[in-house]
This record gives sequence, C-alpha cells and structure tokens, in this order.
Amino acid sequence: MQTKVDVSIIIVNWNAGELLNQCIKSIIEYTEEITYEIIVVDNNSKSLRGLEELFDNELIKFILLDENIGFSKANNLGVQKAKGKYILFLNPDTIIIDNSIKKLKDSFEMLSKSFKVGILVPKLLNQDKSNQRSTFSFPIISLKRVFNYFKKRVIKNEYKLYQNKKEVEWARGACMFTSRSIGNSYGFWNENFFLYGEDLEICYRYNKFGYLTFIDPNIKIIHYYNQSGKKKFEKQESLRTKEKGLKLFYKTHLNRFSFFLIEVAFLFKGFIEYIKFKDNNRIKLSIHFIKKIFSEEW
Repeated sequence: MQTKVDVSIIIVNWNAGELLNQCIKSIIEYTEEITYEIIVVDNNSKSLRGLEELFDNELIKFILLDENIGFSKANNLGVQKAKGKYILFLNPDTIIIDNSIKKLKDSFEMLSKSFKVGILVPKLLNQDKSNQRSTFSFPIISLKRVFNYFKKRVIKNEYKLYQNKKEVEWARGACMFTSRSIGNSYGFWNENFFLYGEDLEICYRYNKFGYLTFIDPNIKIIHYYNQSGKKKFEKQESLRTKEKGLKLFYKTHLNRFSFFLIEVAFLFKGFIEYIKFKDNNRIKLSIHFIKKIFSEEW
C-alpha cells in the first residue's frame, strides 16, 4: 500500500552544488511528524559531484534535464511528478530548521479556516540569523500606496513588521507553501517567466482570484540569498533581468502606462543612487525601458 504524502518539496537546482546538499540534509534532519517527498529538478547543472549519496535515498527523486528550461517550467515539471496534498517550493540555498515544514503545513491549515490562503511563507533569516526582507507590495502606484509607504516609514523598529502572522501582497519565492488544489485550479508558475518576477506574478494572480499570501514569522528558515545560480549575474545584467521580469508582469496583468510610471520612479531612484554611489546602471536601464515602452517592441 502506497503511503500518503503530506508535502511534496520541489527544489529547482542550477549549479547550487554543496548548497543543495546542505539543504536536503537539513530537510531530512529537521522534518518530523509528516510524510514528505523531495523532488529535485536539475536545470542541466555543470556538475552534480558530491550529491551521489543522495541518489539512492528513496525520499528523493531527481529529474535531470538536458537544458536549462528556467525556474518556472522546472517547478511545474516537479509538480507533475509530485504526490503530495501540499506543495513546498524551496530554493536550494535554504536551510530548514526547527521542523519548519511541519509548522508551515499546520499554519496553512489553521489560516485556511478563516481565510482563502493561496501562499504561506516563513520568515527568512540571513546566515547570521538576522532578518532578511522577503515580503513586498505590488509595484502599482496609487494614493493609498503612497500613504501606506509614509506610514511605514515612521515605524522605527522594522522588526515590528515581522512579529505577527499577517497578510502580505507578495513574497520572495525562496520558500513558498501552497496546496495542490489551488494550483490545479489557478495554475502554478507562469512559464513565460524564466528567472525573476515569477514570485510576484503568482502572488498577484492568486490575489486576483481572492487567494491571499501570508507570512508566519514564527516559522523560520535560513536563506543564503544570492548564493546559488543567481550570483553568476553581474550587477547590471541582474538589474536588466529583473527589469525584464517586471515588464513581463505588466504586460501580463496591467498596461503600458502603469509600467511607464514605475520606470519613472526607478529613474528617480537611479539619480539618487548616482548621487550616493556614482553608479549610473539604474539610470541607463530605466531610460532603456522607457524607450521600449513607446516602441513597437512592447
């Protein structure tokens, strides 16, 4: 008789190496009282050396691809092979602590008694256990947002924002917990997004259907931010890729004018960065994308 799987943990790997090894070992060491499976989708990494001992573990399935198909497609491929009632999308540069996967499941089920929960995320910690920013507002300009921005700025202790379980607009995709039923109904990852912007898009899409994103700061994991595949981007290329993801988000859900307003805001931010750091990358990129907005390439 086949064992029921509570949570399918899907990890997309691209050259994470030892980080992936540490991540999987932390899952096995610190996950109790639930049944789970680990599905690793490898996006044609140069080497899997050091992971050989994991290949024979019956808890782990490896899907080895001949090409890098991107984060979203790889996650969706993992979902196709998953058997769990719940799905946890987990980056390979994370470390599980304190039975956090079981806690995510319990918290998701508890919240779902009162809310339509689409996604639940934990608090992300840096390697030194300090708080890592992981939740954000949708990049949409409105008077309400301007008011809320200045309201938040007067809060002296940012830690207060992370003390209680609360609804957020979107969250970084390093560790996202959801249910298979919601994904089956409204889709999992938008495969038009290769890298960057896919976490914003899924939270926004679920929100449109009434399913909210929550953070439970009582649940914590460690995230070695920018330590896996994304570290290979130079700063300018990283900004350009993020900008492309944002542009795709606007093309998918909003309009050209909204994207223009955001780019003007980024351009202003770019001037501030130039004054402070003599770095004009943001200015160049914003001008580049503003030109694109008024071209046929939109």
